[in-house]
Amino acid sequence: MSAEHASSRDGFGRSLRARVTAIAMAFTLVSLVLAAVALQMVVRRSLISEIDQTIANRALDVADGIDINNELNNAAFPTDGETFIGVLEVFDVDDGEVEFLLDVHNDLNPNADQVAGLIVGLGEGGELEFGEPAAAGLPSLDLIDGDEDLRVVAQEVSSGAEIVIVARSLLGVDRTTSQVLVFSLITVPLLTLLLGVLVWLLVGRALRPVEHMRAEVESIRATDLARRIGTNGQPRELHALGTTMNSMLERLETSQDRQRRFASDAAHELRSPLASMAAQLDVDAAHPESADLQLTAQRVRNETRRLQGIVSDLLLMARSAASDQRTHELLDLHDVLGAAVAGSARPDWIELSLPSDLAVQVRGQAAHLERLFTNVLNNAFRHSNRGVEISVVSSTGRVQVMIDDDGLGIRDRDRDRVFERFVRLDEARDRDGGGSGMGLALVREIATQHGGTVHIETAPLGGARFVVGLPAV
Repeated sequence: MSAEHASSRDGFGRSLRARVTAIAMAFTLVSLVLAAVALQMVVRRSLISEIDQTIANRALDVADGIDINNELNNAAFPTDGETFIGVLEVFDVDDGEVEFLLDVHNDLNPNADQVAGLIVGLGEGGELEFGEPAAAGLPSLDLIDGDEDLRVVAQEVSSGAEIVIVARSLLGVDRTTSQVLVFSLITVPLLTLLLGVLVWLLVGRALRPVEHMRAEVESIRATDLARRIGTNGQPRELHALGTTMNSMLERLETSQDRQRRFASDAAHELRSPLASMAAQLDVDAAHPESADLQLTAQRVRNETRRLQGIVSDLLLMARSAASDQRTHELLDLHDVLGAAVAGSARPDWIELSLPSDLAVQVRGQAAHLERLFTNVLNNAFRHSNRGVEISVVSSTGRVQVMIDDDGLGIRDRDRDRVFERFVRLDEARDRDGGGSGMGLALVREIATQHGGTVHIETAPLGGARFVVGLPAV
């Protein structure tokens, strides 16, 4: 078998249309088979019940006729080849033995002892209750072949020692049930096949809009994410599916736009220090007589550090976005804040207030959370006049860390924008030129990856208050 044929077969087996059709056909087949079996049982039981009623009535009729006339009425005996009626007479003989005489008025001549055995328990059929039809077998009664193909009833005659025996063959019942079986063998597969074709067509028609959606989505390229899938006139489920796909396309478009802006901003940020270093080196090369090598080396070193900072922030942001919560560990918030303070660039003239009685635990990556608070603290130190305060508010399942400075604060329209990548505010807020514009973007990224939030308020000290919310253990 070729790979193409194998792939086609596997694709058919995985097809929703094929699976629904197969399930429907299997369910229908099982249901129809069970129904056919039940029908056959009901038909057979009904026919046997009708036969029992017929032979019981016939036995009563013959017994009543003997009771009235004290003789056998030939007209009471049928001539069909599937019913036997006989009168069994019982005679006492010497030594307590019993002799049976069987009178019949048709061509059937069964053994009298076998017929008697049905009543007094002498035969293999067992004892037969009077007036109650039962299954029996009389090999010598040449109605049909077999031992269990008769229904027999016995009726006593009140005028003497006679017993009326009526038996009817089940050949007619067998023929009828065989016809029902043949009918079932023909109709059940045919109905199952017809239903399978119908389900195949209906499912194909129902899935046609889905295939149309799939083709639309497949035709959308990375350069055409502004396209949307049409959902007008679709059923509720397909409308919901189309809406979800459109929402996904919108998120992809937004993500692509952010990546493009990020790549552009990153290229711009990286180009600036590189261009500065190249310019200084070109000036020294063009005018070696006036070059100050120590000053040039210092400037190049500063620009190199700036490049290292940008690259480090980009790598940390990428790692934070790819971090897995399964790697998070239980951390003491006091230790995290202490490490952040120790790693921050706090000037000597800035006073820092840190809570000492803090007993809160969080889950996360220690290095990332320390970087989050270090960046917020560095931002506060850079814009503070004299002091920075850290306060913590803990509630059930949540902890908020508030870092206040006494600087100029941040205007309302800029409080969300400062968390975007490569965003810097005016010189009043950024006295020393700031960093790469990635610090607060990292803060929001790390907080989000840890299931937290970050926003800016007005601090009681008059400056900005950064509120970092994290899940508490």
